[in-house]
Formats: sequence, structure tokens, C-alpha cells
Amino acid sequence: MFSPVNNAEKRLGLSAVVVPFVWASAWFAIYQYSKTAAGWLLAPLGVWLTIASCLVIQTWRINYDSEGKRDTLFPRKYEEKVTVFRWEK
Repeated sequence: MFSPVNNAEKRLGLSAVVVPFVWASAWFAIYQYSKTAAGWLLAPLGVWLTIASCLVIQTWRINYDSEGKRDTLFPRKYEEKVTVFRWEK
């Protein structure tokens, strides 16, 4: 969810809000599966998402637009930025 928002549309503020939810859901899954071998198989995902979450939040924190403002944390409508989803064959 946060990858197209962050990488394609460059909505850094919104992705900084969404990525902690992705992180929390992954760690919840790891916790739920921790009693089986699958928990250990999912652990690298949790580590990677921890690093990725820090990178996304810090990217939002240090980047400013041309007017010297950070991107808003709330979703808003952009006229020039549209994500198009398509199925690849």
C-alpha cells in the first residue's frame, strides 16, 4: 500500500503515516506464528520492515518542497499525480 504512494506519487507525508500500520501488522503476524517455525521464517520480514519504516519516516522528515514546507500527513487530491494500477501478463 505505501510503496505506490511513496515511490510513484511522492506523497511522503501520507506514506509516513501508513507505513507504521504495515509494520505493526507484520509484527502481529510474526507474533501469532511465533509458536511455529513460520514465526522464525517471518522474522526477517519484520526486521526489514523496521528498517524500511525508519527510512520512509526519515525521508519525509528531511525533505521539503520548493516553498520550504514538508508534505502534509493527511491525504489530499493531487491533480498532476495519479497512480494507475494495471495487471501485468
